[in-house]
Amino acid sequence: MVDPKLMCHRRGVNKMVVPRERLEIERGMRVFVEKSIADPSFALNLIIRFVEAEKKRIAEGLISPATVRNALKPIKLALELNDVSLPWKKVMRLIPSCGRSKDRPYSLEEIRRLVNAASLHLKVAILFMVSSGMRVGAFDYLKVGHIKPVVIDGAVVCGRVLVYAGEREEYETLISKEAYEVFQEYLDARRASGEKVTDDSPAIAVRSGRRGCRSGSIRNAICELLRKTGLRNGVKKRFETQSTHGFRKFFNNVAKDFMDEEYVEKLMGHDTGVKEHYDRHLPKPLIEQYLKAMPYLSVDQAYRVEAELKAKLEAKQQEVDSKYTQLRLELLEKEMQMRRLQEQIQEMQRTLNILANTYRVTVERADTLTP
Repeated sequence: MVDPKLMCHRRGVNKMVVPRERLEIERGMRVFVEKSIADPSFALNLIIRFVEAEKKRIAEGLISPATVRNALKPIKLALELNDVSLPWKKVMRLIPSCGRSKDRPYSLEEIRRLVNAASLHLKVAILFMVSSGMRVGAFDYLKVGHIKPVVIDGAVVCGRVLVYAGEREEYETLISKEAYEVFQEYLDARRASGEKVTDDSPAIAVRSGRRGCRSGSIRNAICELLRKTGLRNGVKKRFETQSTHGFRKFFNNVAKDFMDEEYVEKLMGHDTGVKEHYDRHLPKPLIEQYLKAMPYLSVDQAYRVEAELKAKLEAKQQEVDSKYTQLRLELLEKEMQMRRLQEQIQEMQRTLNILANTYRVTVERADTLTP
């Protein structure tokens, strides 16, 4: 449907030809829809040929079945909007089942390598995804005003983020104290460069500060960073760790070690049932559990060391408190024993007094009866 010479999505292409590619895709789509309206079997045969070709790539491990399904979604929508009816259930059955995902999350060491080599704006994006599980697409909607501190006893303990603000998928999540502090550092750098940062400014902006950095640009920058750090080599289409979704998987795995699964799903924006439509705030127990997990969602080793030291101090304090409580119990027991002894002594004293009085009376009577 399109002229391959006008397709310019390869690396290193002149950005001036991108609009021409878009126009060619629109033209090709119009031709496809017009032919499909005239003859629905044309669209069906073309889609089946596409699926059969992609099944070979699936068998070679170059793409996943989900990639094919996602590619057909805009085609299906375009045909449905133009009243072209196709047996989509039968078409989807031609695509192999996705099965269990074989990709893995990033390891902590890999994330540290990426963060150490990343520029400041990319560091913000990685820390946000690692500590909250948010998708890279959320940065297209994220503004500075959507990110607020969580303050407890006058101190900032973490950050609160409104994800997909104004959209149907809007939800609230938390980011680590480390991510919030790096974000503030990034804002300070933007202000120092002369940018006027307001609540309506994009959370991550391009160098000019006039528009936000798109999620596609962030994803491409992370892919480039993976190659730069040696975490990806070669020209494979699929890797064992997804470029951005690997951060979301890291959050999911780590958070569930310290938090209730329901709370983890809520922070990731998953549908938790009817309750979600009535209770949209972040409950206090969720924040408390997140603070326990936060050091292990932080990249800087200092946060984890601080948490381990705090845990040791708490354990030591509990041990001291336990010993103090035991000593208090023993002291109370001794006091009770002394009180019982005093009561016994007082009882014996009363008995002796009674006996002494009885003896004195008896002697006095005996004296009066003696001739």
